[in-house]
Amino acid sequence: SLIQGHAGSVVAAGMMVAEMMFDLLIHSTSALATTTMPILTPIAQISGVSGQVTVSALLVGSGLTNMVSPTNGLLLAFLAACKVDYIEWVRFMAPLFIALCLVGFAALYLMTVFGA
Repeated sequence: SLIQGHAGSVVAAGMMVAEMMFDLLIHSTSALATTTMPILTPIAQISGVSGQVTVSALLVGSGLTNMVSPTNGLLLAFLAACKVDYIEWVRFMAPLFIALCLVGFAALYLMTVFGA
């Protein structure tokens, strides 16, 4: 009922946000796909969103979240090796993260509009 009456682009953006939240718990992209695709694929089909857009929402959401996730061990290891504080990293990455989120939303919008 949450997706009923919404445009495909809104559903695709919601899927991207959902993938970003799930990525805080599951960092492996293949494990994330295995866990979330059985849930999101029927939702996408009901709302008229193609499989390509669904997978793109997964990849964009996961990729963006991995850049700033405080639960991503690899990111924290890289930051420790470079002697960069996590808070300093987030302050540095926040403008780029927001810009890339907007680019991701725009790409998903264009994919749904042009029927990818």
